[in-house]
Amino acid sequence: MQTIGAFLIALFAFGLSAMFLDRTPLLIDPGPDLDWPFGLLGIAMGLWAANRITSVPGTSAGRLGRVALWIMLPLLLCFGLPKLGSQLNEAISFGAEARRSS
Repeated sequence: MQTIGAFLIALFAFGLSAMFLDRTPLLIDPGPDLDWPFGLLGIAMGLWAANRITSVPGTSAGRLGRVALWIMLPLLLCFGLPKLGSQLNEAISFGAEARRSS
């Protein structure tokens, strides 16, 4: 079950990389600055997932692929989770404003 979770985290990390292409600026300044907590959480999730994926029996013994996974997953999640948090904070604040004004 943990291995499935690790692969889902890795898939989520690659999905977050699509958010890096979005050049739309935020319309509001998010209230709490959650970049550091989300960034550290992303690093921890990436390291855990890389550890689980590289320890699966039957994975290739290629050293380059393992090192790339250990570097890539934490970096994608480190930058992707704060971006996702900012976007969600903006969406929630506009949703609350729309409910308040109607």
